[in-house]
Amino acid sequence: MIAELGSLVLLFRAWQAAPNDPELRPMLATSQACDAVLVHPEAKKVEAAWEVLGEQISTRRDGMVGQATWLMNLDGGAPSFALLLDFFPVSLGKRTSAFDAGEQFRGAVAFYPARVPLRAVLTERAALGNTRSWPDLVPADPVAPLWRRRGRRRG
Repeated sequence: MIAELGSLVLLFRAWQAAPNDPELRPMLATSQACDAVLVHPEAKKVEAAWEVLGEQISTRRDGMVGQATWLMNLDGGAPSFALLLDFFPVSLGKRTSAFDAGEQFRGAVAFYPARVPLRAVLTERAALGNTRSWPDLVPADPVAPLWRRRGRRRG
C-alpha cells in the first residue's frame, strides 16, 4: 500500500510540474483509444520495414490480459523500436499471436504522443519478400543429441 501511495504522490507532483505533458495525461485521466492516436495531430507516423523481436503476454489484477509485441525498425530511422500493446478480458480465452519472432514485414505505425515515442498502433502491414521466422531453439527431440554424444564416447 505504501508503494502504491508513493507512486500516486510522484505522479501528482509530476503533473503539477508539467500539466500538459503528453505522457502524464493518460496516467491521470482516461486511456487513449487507438482511433484517437491515428487522428492526433502530434502522433508521429513511421512507415518502414519492421522485425518482430518478441512478445510478452501477462494477466493483470483487473482481469485483463496484456499482450506486448516489440518491433525493431530495420530501415535505420528513428524511432528504432515500437511497442504494440493490446488488452482484452481473460474471459475471451487465449488468443493466438498475430506475429512470429523474427518475422519481417513492411508496415506503418502511429506512435502515441510522448517525448520519446515507443508505444504505437500498427496501421498497415504487408509481407516482405524475405520474410522468415527465427528457428526453434529446442530440437524436435531434445534427448537425441545427448544419446548420440554418449554413443560416440563408448565407440
